[in-house]
Amino acid sequence: RRSGDVNIFVDQDLLVNSTRVFSEKDDLLIWSSNGNIDAGRGASTVASLPPPVTRLDPESGLLITEFPPAVTGSGLKAGGNAFLFTPRGLVNAFDADLTVGSDLTIAANQVLGADTIQVGGTAVGVPTAPASVAVGLTNVANETTGAASMAEDASLGGDDLAEEGGLDEVALGMLMVEILAFGEEVENTCVPGEECPAE
Repeated sequence: RRSGDVNIFVDQDLLVNSTRVFSEKDDLLIWSSNGNIDAGRGASTVASLPPPVTRLDPESGLLITEFPPAVTGSGLKAGGNAFLFTPRGLVNAFDADLTVGSDLTIAANQVLGADTIQVGGTAVGVPTAPASVAVGLTNVANETTGAASMAEDASLGGDDLAEEGGLDEVALGMLMVEILAFGEEVENTCVPGEECPAE
């Protein structure tokens, strides 16, 4: 829709699938009482070129041909603000676009694909990834890359590297693994001194 708000109220799921719900300049409001709001499964590269529209201008009496702009993407888009409310469900933005030109407000039990949501203003109700986890994973990746590089150097010319003192200066990281369980525990029914039943 080129102008005007888009308001959608459903009792169950709102499934956009491979189509789109766009409000190019105005607001988008979606309410699902007992279901989920799913931005769809369409590609962000899909394009739609609407046909020209010919209309009669009532003031001049002339025929006017308008060429609507091409629309790209799928999912949910609002040029203004967007409000997504699903008190008993979740908002799924994994596969298609969820793009808002201004502010976004989400009230849901869970938001999936929050990292793919694009907001031009303030986002309320959109979870963000904790920074400490990202930093920790970056350090692990750096240690892994360094160890792999060192192993490759050693296999290609380890003697030269050892002579230069390169292997002595490399600090290795340590990875600890704790095994919490192996599955269901089987009760031992064997009595010492007696023959155990075959399993």
